[in-house]
Amino acid sequence: MKDNKKIVLVISNELNHEGGISNFYNILFKNFSSENLKLKHLKIGSRQYFFNAIIIKRLFYIFFYVFDLLKYIFKLTFDKKIKILQFNPSLIPLPLLRDGIFIIFNKLFFKKRTIIFFRGWKIPTLKKLVENQFYNYFFQKVFLFNNTIIVLAKKFKLDLASFRHAKDIHVTTTTIDKNDIIYNYEKGQKDKLNVLFLSRIQDLKGINELVDAIILLHKSNIGKDFIFTIAGHEYVKGHIQYLKNKLIINNVDQSYFKFTGRVDGEEKFKIFAANDIYILPSFTEGCPNSVLEALSSGLFCITSKAGALPEIINSNNGILIDEINPDEIINALKVSLINKDQIFKKRKLISEESIKRFDIENIIKKLNKIYNQR
Repeated sequence: MKDNKKIVLVISNELNHEGGISNFYNILFKNFSSENLKLKHLKIGSRQYFFNAIIIKRLFYIFFYVFDLLKYIFKLTFDKKIKILQFNPSLIPLPLLRDGIFIIFNKLFFKKRTIIFFRGWKIPTLKKLVENQFYNYFFQKVFLFNNTIIVLAKKFKLDLASFRHAKDIHVTTTTIDKNDIIYNYEKGQKDKLNVLFLSRIQDLKGINELVDAIILLHKSNIGKDFIFTIAGHEYVKGHIQYLKNKLIINNVDQSYFKFTGRVDGEEKFKIFAANDIYILPSFTEGCPNSVLEALSSGLFCITSKAGALPEIINSNNGILIDEINPDEIINALKVSLINKDQIFKKRKLISEESIKRFDIENIIKKLNKIYNQR
């Protein structure tokens, strides 16, 4: 039987890349269904096998970019089923320029419907786009004019609403697949709280402030009430060893913390299931997948107010810290310790409510509605 479904061409980093965009689309491609549409992917940008080889990655970037651009032009020229292009830039100069050139080619030669799904949201970049006349013109004409916009937080929608050409703006979240969740509704250790940080080991994620908080906790009389697991790949080589050494030098016993390195797949969800608290004192976010995964696993979450987090975290499922510093982190941990019995009891409810809100089935319904707009 002939396949007459129209194609939505998703243009993003390759799907084995680190980060939330790849995680989102791996879940989406696995679960997407539609009567009249199907998804295809076109990779763009740096390759994962050069992720830690910064110099080589930069040297080869232009080569891969030109190759990807030619492949994109070829696809749009010969595949007439492609009706929608979906780009996924972060609000960062390089991704905007990278995707902007692709969008300009479409506007000039192909005129396919375009969806811009903004991911990371950098306030300094937004400020430049507002204040600089040239950047403002480029951003509006390329990314906003006659395009459908998707953002990951209501406040991002408000930010864009100040631009004249931002008309068709939708708000969604990132997602989880409920089939990935490993359920653990039993109480944790009665005398301790197991606290998990799972993200890139990078300054912008607040990991340095968290480690300083752990050190200060162990100089007080409650440090031994917590066991910390720090999971994730390091953004700069040697950062994990630096943090380990800092804890050891400051007399934090190694029985109270562990670094796992990068975790993925079933191993990641086992780690969520084994912990009670998830902590992410991040300086900048869109809508972090890890927080949705933690909530869906039943964890009480301590986070900053970056990105969409104030729209996700509330008094029933977590604590939002006002300032990203060790004292604020310690205060939130102390409140969690005082209320640990309630946190154990709420685990199942937090999980059920989060799965109901963030499961991929709900996101697919929203996307199908956007794709089928006239």
